[in-house]
Amino acid sequence: MPQLAMRGAYLCCKTHSRAWQLRHNTIQDCLARAIPPPMGKVAINSAISGTDSQLRPDIIITNEDRKKIIMVDVTVPFENRTPAFHDT
Repeated sequence: MPQLAMRGAYLCCKTHSRAWQLRHNTIQDCLARAIPPPMGKVAINSAISGTDSQLRPDIIITNEDRKKIIMVDVTVPFENRTPAFHDT
């Protein structure tokens, strides 16, 4: 039964997944553009340099002078589904 539920969830979400991805990427790009240059070098959807990790955070801000790395992973809930998407 759990496999059937997962299959149903996949089929239901597949229809809207492109719209969700576009909304996520729009917000991600807006956030990345808002980061002031003094904070550091901004990379979007890139592997973490200097590691063998396969993870790709949405936004990575690297400031080598301050020896800081900030990783941001954007999460966008859809509470109102399609109406909320069209309102944005």
